[in-house]
Amino acid sequence: MKELIIAYLRTHRNFYEGVALYDQFGVNRMLKAQFRKIGETEAIKKTLFEELRKLAGLTETEFKSLKRVAFVAAPRVSTVVPKVYDDDQLLALADKFGITVDELVSDETAEKILSHEDYQDQIEELTEELSNAKTKYCQVPEAVKKTIRFREDFPFLNAPDCPDKLKVLVADMFRAYDVFREAHEQLVNMPDNTSFGEAFKEAQTAVESYLDNREMWEELEYYKENGEILGKAGCLKSLVEQKEISGLSDLDLSKQISNARSNISKAKASLQTAENDEDKAKAETNLSKWETRKALLDTELEKRK
Repeated sequence: MKELIIAYLRTHRNFYEGVALYDQFGVNRMLKAQFRKIGETEAIKKTLFEELRKLAGLTETEFKSLKRVAFVAAPRVSTVVPKVYDDDQLLALADKFGITVDELVSDETAEKILSHEDYQDQIEELTEELSNAKTKYCQVPEAVKKTIRFREDFPFLNAPDCPDKLKVLVADMFRAYDVFREAHEQLVNMPDNTSFGEAFKEAQTAVESYLDNREMWEELEYYKENGEILGKAGCLKSLVEQKEISGLSDLDLSKQISNARSNISKAKASLQTAENDEDKAKAETNLSKWETRKALLDTELEKRK
């Protein structure tokens, strides 16, 4: 962990790669949510780097004197599912014939390709290519096959102009599904003497993570069809909020900051007086919402100074 974080801090410090790093090694769930909801601002970047510094065990002096270089030969944290088993080669070959990888490795498709008149001068080369592709594909785990199919469904994720936030969204979407699956399994296997509070919390986690997963899937489908971000998913809502906030007058901006402060105080008070897990969860959700809103408002205020 330490080596990976220091390697990141010594190079480009891409914000979204830093978010992925903190998501992997950090422990503060509220910070994780804020990094993803608010996005790249100077204040948030400063907080992110400070948290990564602490995780790496660097003193402030060591961090400030850290030598920055153009490139460090160290592993990088991917914000998308790792590319393994030469899936790029499989996708490229399938794309060459305008088919999916599943079609590419079928005997029927191979026969059609090899019998096509356009490829008669490449029979030996193509036969070997198709045979190798089928062998590789048969050897990979089902999880990797699903990844390949996913990349075929959303090819824009590999495009140079794909927004970084959409790549982070993919990791969030897979994580949300994993959380849903685990919570659902916990619910199914809960003993009869489980308290209402425990059952409610697990059920809430299952429902919320499922809905989050569906929202994020909708974002990807929308971007595929329209080439722009919809902004309904939690981690992308801040983009819509930022646009709305940037259109506020100075007076309205000031009023909304005061309103956010007031709601944060109320949410903190509700959290302290919460009598059960349900009330506590609602208070935490409300507090996170208003803290995120205030951070966006404060960022806009700083821009106008």
